[in-house]
Amino acid sequence: MLSLENAPRLVLGMWSTAAPDDATVFFAKAARRSKSMPDAPFEVSDLTAALSQIQGHAEDEIRFEFKVPANELLFASDVRVNEGDEEAFAILLESINCLLEWKWFEAIVLSKQTLLKTETESIRDEALNVMAAGLALSGDVDAGIAALKKAAEGEWNFSLQQNLGILALRVDPELAANQSTYWLDSAESAEDRQSAIFFVLKMWSSWENDSEFELPIRIRDSFRMAVRQDLSVNTFSMLGMFLARQDSEWISKQSNWDSSPNFHTEVTGMISARAEGVEEFISFLAKNARSADAQIAQARSNFISEMIESMMEEGSALWVVTFSMNLVESGLPCDSMNNALLRVLAVREICLYMRENGGEPKDIFADWLIDVLRFNATLQDPDLREFLDDMLMKASTLYTLAYLRPRMDELEQFFNPLTTVHAMSQRWSTKRRLNKPEARQMATELRNWSIQVNGQLEKLRLLPALDEQMSTFVTDLAKNQRTVQQMSNDILGSI
Repeated sequence: MLSLENAPRLVLGMWSTAAPDDATVFFAKAARRSKSMPDAPFEVSDLTAALSQIQGHAEDEIRFEFKVPANELLFASDVRVNEGDEEAFAILLESINCLLEWKWFEAIVLSKQTLLKTETESIRDEALNVMAAGLALSGDVDAGIAALKKAAEGEWNFSLQQNLGILALRVDPELAANQSTYWLDSAESAEDRQSAIFFVLKMWSSWENDSEFELPIRIRDSFRMAVRQDLSVNTFSMLGMFLARQDSEWISKQSNWDSSPNFHTEVTGMISARAEGVEEFISFLAKNARSADAQIAQARSNFISEMIESMMEEGSALWVVTFSMNLVESGLPCDSMNNALLRVLAVREICLYMRENGGEPKDIFADWLIDVLRFNATLQDPDLREFLDDMLMKASTLYTLAYLRPRMDELEQFFNPLTTVHAMSQRWSTKRRLNKPEARQMATELRNWSIQVNGQLEKLRLLPALDEQMSTFVTDLAKNQRTVQQMSNDILGSI
């Protein structure tokens, strides 16, 4: 089946030509569709992951994802359908609409009807493309590959070739490898060669986490040569980052590629940092958290999407928490769904870890959750807001509990000594027996404790409503905090 990573627009029901800014509109429609379908193939969490994927790659010039339609020019407003093809074209449109509404069987049937109605290659290729998507989404990837092979036989269409490579990634790596070689060898113009480099790069990038991954020498050498050539900044950035991961020793020697016209840009610093290692790369992103450079911003956005995906999966993803903290503490604003999810998921992960292993999350995490709360209030889509609300509620509950337990333990330790000192400080007969420096030090420390606790409790009260038991704990701590502050002030005022 097609993955969320390579088919986020199909998951949300978007045309491949739809703008990333429209993703939230399609998310809303998809969420309503998911709730109304008894056997919906996607849940709201899937839709949110797809939305995150689209937003994370919003600025990519070329997206490595399954495209429907594959030939966008066929549907341009100024293109007229050939006489006699009107019915076939209408059925094709209907098949696409069915596909995007998750009616895959209907989409397959209609695409077959389209093939019976026309001999025009462009319409037939698109019908085969829709059929392939429907088959793959239904779980029959082999049949989808067969349909795309047929579509790719005739007139050159880069998107069809790309779609075929995407389907082949999981079930036929040899075919995928052949496709990548074909793209490089078939590119004639400088523009096509750059596109070919980009697509081959994206394909091989998808295998990086595979233990059997090994970049063929011919493709590696082609990439080494290409990074020195006159490429768009975007392709230069993507290619340089790939080589930094897979050919770090070569890319670390800047003399190997300093002939690139893009060498004297900020991107070079990012590529070099990644060649040094992941920690150096994260440090670079953190230092440039507010960089206006489009490639650095895109790399940061892509990395945030990867971290969110890791944290949304089952199991611990503590390894990304440190990276998340570095980015947020370096000034990453809470101005997008991805940046909001980064905060709330990082808080959840660290609280879950500390619940099992001990420790206490930082006070600043409450500010992170409040940032998310404020961002959520700006969202127009109710389903998206509901999803983030649920994530925020879970993280807030975990954080509140992680904060309350240590405070209760501290109260248990010092409350009786404080009560004793307070009682002695209020009577002339016992005040003389007090060690006044020690009493003042205790009172000062506990007054500061109460002020700090009060400030944190005010933040906790801003977070989503807690359950009754948790609310009782907060109320009890607030009452004790006021008592501690009053007794501390009394002691300091009387000795």
